[in-house]
Amino acid sequence: MGEVKKILKSTFWLILAIVSFTFTWVLYSLFYAPDFQKEIAAFQNEINKIETELEAFNQRSFDLVKKSSVRKLWLKTDFTNERNFQNYLFLNKDSLVYWSDNKIEITASDKPRDGLQELNNGYYLVKEMGVGNLSLVSGVLIQSNYPYENDELRNKLAASLQLPQELQITLNPNIGAPIHNKKGEYLFSIKLTGGKNTTPGQELLIFSLYLLGIFSLLMGLAQLLKYFNIPSPVKYWGFVLSVLVLRYFTLEYQWTAIFEDFDVYSPEIYASSFISPNLGEFCLNIVLYILLGWWTLKYLREIKPQWGYPLFVISFVYSFIISNILQNLITNSNIPLQVEELFNLNRYSFVALVSVFILFYLQFLFLRRVIRLLNLTKSRITQISMLWFFSAMANLVCGIFLFDQAFFIALWPGIITGCLLYLEYRYKNVYSFGSSILILALFSFFASLTLGEYNTINEYQTRELYANQLASDFDPNVDLEYSLLREELVNSDEVHHAMHHPFELRQADFKTKLETTLFNNFWERYDVNLYLFNDSLQNILTSQNTKRKTVEELNEILGPNKGELGIYFIEDYKDKLSYIAREIVVHDADTAYLYATFKSKRIPEQIGFPRLLINDKANVLEELEGYSMAKYVLGTLVMRYNEYNYPLDENVFIHSFDHQKGFVEDAEFSHFIYAYDDLNTLVLSKRKLTKLSVFTTFSYLFTFFAILLIFPWLLSRKKQAIQFGRLNLSVKIQFVLISLVLVALIIFGGVSGSFVRSQYNTYTNDNIQEKIYSVNTEVKQKLGDREHLSKEELGDYMEFILQKFSGVFVTDINLFDLEGEIMASSQPKIYQLGLINNYMHPDAFRELKFKKSSEYIHNENIGDLNYLSAYIPFLNNKGKKTAFLNLQYFAKQNDFESQISSFLVSIINLAVLLIVSTVVIAIFISNWITSPLKLIQRNFSSVELGKTTQPIDYTGDDEIGALVKEYNAKLAELEIKALQLAKGERESAWREMAKQVAHEIKNPLTPMKLRLQHFQRAFDPNDERAKEKLSKMVTGIIEQIDALTNIANEFSNFAKMPKPEESLINIVPLLKNCMNLFKDAEHVEFVAAYQKDEYMVYADKNLILRVFNNLIKNAIQAFPDGEGGKISIGIQELDREIVISIKDNGCGIPENKLHKIFVPNFTTKSTGTGLGLAMVKQIVENHNGEIWFDTKEGVGSTFFVKLPLRDIRPTDNN
Repeated sequence: MGEVKKILKSTFWLILAIVSFTFTWVLYSLFYAPDFQKEIAAFQNEINKIETELEAFNQRSFDLVKKSSVRKLWLKTDFTNERNFQNYLFLNKDSLVYWSDNKIEITASDKPRDGLQELNNGYYLVKEMGVGNLSLVSGVLIQSNYPYENDELRNKLAASLQLPQELQITLNPNIGAPIHNKKGEYLFSIKLTGGKNTTPGQELLIFSLYLLGIFSLLMGLAQLLKYFNIPSPVKYWGFVLSVLVLRYFTLEYQWTAIFEDFDVYSPEIYASSFISPNLGEFCLNIVLYILLGWWTLKYLREIKPQWGYPLFVISFVYSFIISNILQNLITNSNIPLQVEELFNLNRYSFVALVSVFILFYLQFLFLRRVIRLLNLTKSRITQISMLWFFSAMANLVCGIFLFDQAFFIALWPGIITGCLLYLEYRYKNVYSFGSSILILALFSFFASLTLGEYNTINEYQTRELYANQLASDFDPNVDLEYSLLREELVNSDEVHHAMHHPFELRQADFKTKLETTLFNNFWERYDVNLYLFNDSLQNILTSQNTKRKTVEELNEILGPNKGELGIYFIEDYKDKLSYIAREIVVHDADTAYLYATFKSKRIPEQIGFPRLLINDKANVLEELEGYSMAKYVLGTLVMRYNEYNYPLDENVFIHSFDHQKGFVEDAEFSHFIYAYDDLNTLVLSKRKLTKLSVFTTFSYLFTFFAILLIFPWLLSRKKQAIQFGRLNLSVKIQFVLISLVLVALIIFGGVSGSFVRSQYNTYTNDNIQEKIYSVNTEVKQKLGDREHLSKEELGDYMEFILQKFSGVFVTDINLFDLEGEIMASSQPKIYQLGLINNYMHPDAFRELKFKKSSEYIHNENIGDLNYLSAYIPFLNNKGKKTAFLNLQYFAKQNDFESQISSFLVSIINLAVLLIVSTVVIAIFISNWITSPLKLIQRNFSSVELGKTTQPIDYTGDDEIGALVKEYNAKLAELEIKALQLAKGERESAWREMAKQVAHEIKNPLTPMKLRLQHFQRAFDPNDERAKEKLSKMVTGIIEQIDALTNIANEFSNFAKMPKPEESLINIVPLLKNCMNLFKDAEHVEFVAAYQKDEYMVYADKNLILRVFNNLIKNAIQAFPDGEGGKISIGIQELDREIVISIKDNGCGIPENKLHKIFVPNFTTKSTGTGLGLAMVKQIVENHNGEIWFDTKEGVGSTFFVKLPLRDIRPTDNN
């Protein structure tokens, strides 16, 4: 049966491996290697479906529009459709009268507006329907096509059209696969970009299935290994070395190269060494680590206890390896592991934290097993304590002085081994709920300290890297890149047009045109400003900015290079500029001076829209948002960023730190002072973690580890039904109290979270409402005296004041005319680049224009950037509405996440504090409540008939007191009854024994009497054979006397069973000796089956030998006279116990005698006292074992003996 279970278990794992690999291949093929032709066909069908839906929508909507005025059109809300089209416009004489969204813009054109239209922000499939002057244009986005890409703007197919492979639209019919309309006319082509549209979640799913397949395959092979009769050390090391060699080949020959496009295989996320070159291989290492850990723990069950000493020392080396793995995981990766910043964590943070839990959990299991081995050596506690002390001290000294570990990291192995040693020797390795919480808290606390330490090291390294990058804006590539566009810049049409039409071109428009044509790609990393002066040194570009730079100011920035042409680096960082360029432009008879200033974008802006306008190529260091920064040139502060209040004088700042450089700290901040030359100093500062942050990390990890711990706990209980009713009362009380706290916290957290969200929404609405009215007041002072506002007349001025107030209120501001068209914006580039069209959001226009609302606040988006947007009517001083004022609130999500994070920190910290407090209180209360019950239990357990039992001394006047009184009364009554019963039983037993002894004695006495009487009558002294007859008679009498002696001895042995003298013995040799003893029995075949050669139990060797001898003898005697049979002996291990079975194919036991088998003096044989099996039962039960049998008449019997295994494994209690 055991062999069948092994095969079934290994088969299960192998089947699971096949299933996992199959799903991995299917999903990989689906997402990473799909059929391109099938994808094209699916894409073509979807385009035709969209086309059909557009036509149906246009027909249905146009019929409705013809009957409506413009006002009714805006107030209607029943423009519904199957695909929920958001982009449709109504035009009257090519003038826009209705728009459904502000993403698509259709300008006046003589060309038909059907088919694919390439607009500024994407490709749209457009359908137009018109009658007379009225037109309806509807469109569906096919692919975003922004001028550049960043986190918010991504050029990708619409979600409904995305396929596993990344596709891109091209209008070249000779490239890619052509897509046609329903009429078969060419629309566009799509081509493969080489990228994939799989999400990181899909990648993790595929890779997780692959890891499951690897684990299951190796687990199945390991289970099969147990089937072979190979010495344990050979089996163990053979498997370990095989796995390690296999792992080496997978790394050396890159067997997992099919996953190299996955994010988990990107070295940008994690890269450590040859063993762990990326996160994917690290995860594979963790899987193999789990497998080898399980294999090692099984092997440790079979080794001798003396191995505990070297393994205990090795456990400290093991702890060092784990610390090294954690250090590499943090310092060699970009995985966010600042656990206290909850919303900054990602899926890879989860993978890393699960790996940390696995490392710690297997360390705990290994330590517990090794300590259990030490306990089995029966060494004195003082010896173990000395071993622990010297090992911990050696680890502490080596860790600090040889490996530069932090004190608490080097001290950790000593602390955890000390705690586990205490639990082993104090509580016999039985973990209560409280001790389990303590161990979990210790591991969580150490993990929080370790993460904090290595995160700090990692942050210091990162800060040094940033400081080196930010120390100087000098870039050797600038000169080369500028030389490539210099001639094109001087001869550009935009510059020549501005020269020939002075004071007509706006500076902002001039800048936008040159940025689009020349200063793109490489130059996206700079904010470029352009100035054009005539030969009279007048700026011929119009601007309302009175603070724009003059020739003199620009030449001052150039310094000694002011008379030179070309581009120059600004060493003193004047006006925060990195480079300045100067050119002389001569065209026809005109001469102009062109200046260009370049400001680095590496430091992120703190006003909303500029983040949207930054190309990925700008190399903005987004991580700097968490830092404060200062730049000193010649000791003077020239640049300050973020919250820290730096002094204006460098010496004042440095003096506060005793002129130290490098990393220094004050009360709240950590600073890195980097003097990269004699003139320039850069300071990068970051707020220090508080003690609350450390406790927050501990709280998060404690909660997370506790949740993960449920899974191995459930696995350890897979063979046991978890029933609440079977738990003891103290555990039930603890469980109920902790559950009540958890439920209350969950309810409180849910309600409070909803309240925080509601309060924050109210706060942000109030904030933006207050801000827009403040902006309105300021703008009204500038434009309130105007009867009407016009872009043609006041566009530059309005743009200037909006940009001015944008800097004051730290937000972007727009002004729309009464028809919803943009007149001025603090960020005109948004509209110039076509990221959105020139009209306000239709919902806001409907509310303010037609529903006459006084304000409207709602959410809007550009690409993936979501923000809160507020609109109000702008009234002049006479109360006349002249425009619509719009303001955005961009910090909503970040602020909300920060508030929610702070709220969660408070909730989880409170939860952990309450849980720990509740555990302590629950243990105290449960012990207080159950201590009287335990007292009663102990007294009940000590009650024995025939012995005097002391009454319970309990003074409480409660329900338990009443129970105790009843118990004491019944106890006294029971003693009287017990005495009477015992007396009766003794008399009955003596009568029964006397009858049995008399019967047994009569059996030999009767033939003795007959023989003597016969001898008396027949004896003749003169008979020649008299002596021979006398001798026979004496011999017969002696035989009967021996039988009487044997009977007396049997009853004596049964009555006086010796106390077992227990020692550690191996059951297998005992059984072999017994079989050798009876091997000469005629016609008897012995068959033995053991799973292994060693089953250690604590028992009296002689008594156990008597048990086996008796059972085997009975089995032999069960065969009919003159016939033989087979006796099968087997051993099976069942959960820290062994069951020895002795089976015969004899005559079996009749059904009517089954209930008397273990009754003294009962026998099924013609000879014997009937005490053998009774004695066997008594011996087995004296060894805390059990004996039972299974029989079938005519087939045979099997006797089973269960004994406790001397298990070197730790118990799983609690």
